[in-house]
Amino acid sequence: MYLRPRQVFENFLVATKITRLNDIGRSVTEFKPTGEKLFGVVSSAEPHEVERWKALSHTVTHVIIQHLGHIKAKVGDCLIKGEKFYLVQAVDDVIGAGQFYIYYCEERFDVL
Repeated sequence: MYLRPRQVFENFLVATKITRLNDIGRSVTEFKPTGEKLFGVVSSAEPHEVERWKALSHTVTHVIIQHLGHIKAKVGDCLIKGEKFYLVQAVDDVIGAGQFYIYYCEERFDVL
């Protein structure tokens, strides 16, 4: 794996999606932190990845790569890094040996 300048491993806070009813009976979606931290590298999605996921009706803008460990976020969870929020669209175990996990994400500005 090759890293570009200013592209370093960072900690992302994992928040899980919770749906509840508010006082007037409407469904409200919230994200609650799970306490899990994902250690990974974020980068913009390649054009071929964007098109591939668009064909499957998923919007993907960024890719987060985790090295080692276990899968810490599932589809629908939110990864938080400072003021940035990434909604997980898909998770892929690239090698199949649990060494690298790719989280295909959409950067969101309307979450939390």
